[in-house]
Amino acid sequence: MDWNDLKLVLAIHRAGNLKRAAKTLKIDQSTAGRRLAALESDIGSILFVRARSGFSLTDSGEVAVRRAREIEQQITLFEDDLQSAGQGPVGLVRIVTNAWIISHILVPRLPEFLDRHPQIRVHLIGETSGRNLSKREAEIALWFERSVRDHEISFNLGPVPYAIYARKDADLANLCWVSFWDDMANREPMRWIEDRGELDNLRMTSTDATAVYSAVKTGIGKALIPMRIGDADPDLICLSGNPPEIVRTLKTIVHPDLVNTPRIMAVIDWLQGVFVDEIAKQEKMQSAEKCL
Repeated sequence: MDWNDLKLVLAIHRAGNLKRAAKTLKIDQSTAGRRLAALESDIGSILFVRARSGFSLTDSGEVAVRRAREIEQQITLFEDDLQSAGQGPVGLVRIVTNAWIISHILVPRLPEFLDRHPQIRVHLIGETSGRNLSKREAEIALWFERSVRDHEISFNLGPVPYAIYARKDADLANLCWVSFWDDMANREPMRWIEDRGELDNLRMTSTDATAVYSAVKTGIGKALIPMRIGDADPDLICLSGNPPEIVRTLKTIVHPDLVNTPRIMAVIDWLQGVFVDEIAKQEKMQSAEKCL
């Protein structure tokens, strides 16, 4: 059996239809259709049920995808080992997470990583919904309060404390709330506001935590934002006492087929080091009692 045929099966499963699968593999849709039909004819079994809503796996398709993933994992490890031999980790690593984590935590520490691993390229994806690791849309995800799926491997990076901040010259007595809000899930900042009966005083929400921070800086309202950001901004005042209002745990989620590859191991090691330093900074800031 040709590995390219198995790659097509995986691409259709991950994309959900023939058109997107063909685009992923950079082939014509008609070519992809002919190859799939020929493969099913050769093995004497239908792998996908075709419907307007997309392609879904048959029992035979489930077996084919499982075996194809095993082969893909071995090929990935083989390619990484060959590329890394004598020159260290090599390749592209895509990390998906919230935009504020990218801009305030990852990018400031990225030069040291790139200097240490000159053969690794990093693609940072800032969004709230997240790419599907099982469909290979990203290699690593960093999320709060996100359940693990498809046998993904997850471990905690570290705590991220949140406190209430407002602009220093704002009218605190009449200040409304702004908050991060994800349509796909009830995240901790919104639950905190709801539990305190403040929803009626919530005037602005955004799926981008960076936009919430900007709203606080412009005086629109007060918000729960990471202390890592708020304490570093001289224009803001912290309205919370100690301890923080909430502490969220940031998780690293990795596809199991990739977790032992040199490039992924190098990135995970770097991320762990970044958050060891972040935790130390947080503890130092809290001990200085910068909050009122």
